[in-house]
Amino acid sequence: MNARGRSCAFSMHIYPPNGGFLTLHNVIGDIFMNTTRKKILYVITKSVWGGAQRYVFDLVTEFQNEYEIVVACGGDGPLIKRLHEKGVRTISIEAFQRDVNLKKEFQSFFELWRTFRKERPDIVHLNSSKAGGLGALAARLAGVNRIIFTSHGLPFEEDRPLSQKIPIWLATWITFFLSHQVILISTRNFSRAGEMPFLKKKVCLIHNAILPPSFEIKEKAREVLADKAGASFTSLEKKLWIGTIAELTKNKNLMNLIHAVHTLVKKGADITLIIIGDGELKENLEKEIRECTLESHVFIVSIPVDAGRYIPAFDIFSLVSLKEGYPYVLLEAAAAGIPVVGSNVGGIGDIVTDMESGILVRPKNVKEISGALTLLIEECGRREMYGEKLKASMQPQLSLEKMVAETKKTYEA
Repeated sequence: MNARGRSCAFSMHIYPPNGGFLTLHNVIGDIFMNTTRKKILYVITKSVWGGAQRYVFDLVTEFQNEYEIVVACGGDGPLIKRLHEKGVRTISIEAFQRDVNLKKEFQSFFELWRTFRKERPDIVHLNSSKAGGLGALAARLAGVNRIIFTSHGLPFEEDRPLSQKIPIWLATWITFFLSHQVILISTRNFSRAGEMPFLKKKVCLIHNAILPPSFEIKEKAREVLADKAGASFTSLEKKLWIGTIAELTKNKNLMNLIHAVHTLVKKGADITLIIIGDGELKENLEKEIRECTLESHVFIVSIPVDAGRYIPAFDIFSLVSLKEGYPYVLLEAAAAGIPVVGSNVGGIGDIVTDMESGILVRPKNVKEISGALTLLIEECGRREMYGEKLKASMQPQLSLEKMVAETKKTYEA
């Protein structure tokens, strides 16, 4: 409960459930804390473990001792399990789902509105497009004092027909306008959002950041991934490894990455592609691997959380998404000193400097992807140089302190 609904806290603290004795000092201290701590309700559409979910988890665990925290989301995925392990209360928004369904959207909206009315948070922090659009309106109607929305990518920049982009642009603008503050996580998206009417003073740029990762050593990481792929480690050990970590969705552009690897294998490249992830396109991707006869070269493995610890297994990291925010996996690749082939979209260009710390490509151009991979495959010295430069350039991002401090400013404004 927040300050407006905590009058019952006194009796609850005097008679604790375990029958223990509390001093007057403890009682007064608890009452003081309970009446001054603001409540933040985080909202995110899905409870899978992706970049947006990691962002919410990191903020929740950093602010847990300073604010009263609740998280509302759809599904029953790894995010919920990890939050419960940290003692964070969660609320299920049962109607949340990724695809557009008019009936479900109305149900989600009213679930959110009822949740905001019941929980009475001081701050609502919305994440992902659907949670943002429905949540901003529901929070306004519920009288929430402070509404923050973090945009993890601009949906109108996705590859869609113009007839879809226009209403999506309008929905994005309405979401931003209804929010009191909008956080953009990439320079490109921050610039685009600042150009939208009446939003310049609402938007701010806060890059994602991570704690210094804990990695497996290269050989151990390869053994684990080979085992999970159901492949013989000795058959893969001498190959050059290309890797990616991504949710298996259309936006991650994994079909084109597989096609690029197919091109290289046909030319005689002795390589392995490991795709770490799960998602709706898994069967389609596995079918494509079979049709390209790449079963001994391309493997999909599922590691629900902490997949980044295995990044040292890779000689090259690839992220050729159609849309990105500011991807955590590239910060992890940078921390491991692994060179990157990435698409020139979203915040990837904030992390990778083309032909200095990696190679940027057009995501739909299979020839560009295969050409960039070929360059790094053939030039070991270039791989090492790019990896070292990427690691050095991203060192400031291996700290959550700045990200947390700047986010707190949006809460307290």
